[in-house]
Amino acid sequence: MELLFIVLFSLVVPYSVTLLVMRFRQGWSRRKTAFAAALPLALLIWVPCIWLLVDASISPKEECGVDACGMAMMFATIGIFYGLIAFAFGLGAAFLAMRLSGKRGDLSMTNETFK
Repeated sequence: MELLFIVLFSLVVPYSVTLLVMRFRQGWSRRKTAFAAALPLALLIWVPCIWLLVDASISPKEECGVDACGMAMMFATIGIFYGLIAFAFGLGAAFLAMRLSGKRGDLSMTNETFK
């Protein structure tokens, strides 16, 4: 259940950010828009995991105890991997949002055929 929540969250957030970026930054390319939408969630995962990995790597043996630093480094490595997966899902959701929104930067509900 938690994995489903993580996957949905990593799809919904970049999708929403893509729509916002397309609305307010209409001159941006599709690639720049997708990276700007997918990166914030991945950074929220990567920054604490990298900090934990570096902190556990440089701590002395007396501070670690019986393999506590090894467990922390393994947790951080798995978290970095999850961040990479969330980034890939975010890129997919961002490109899907751009494709479904139709015209580049136009989020209005009116279609050219109705005018």
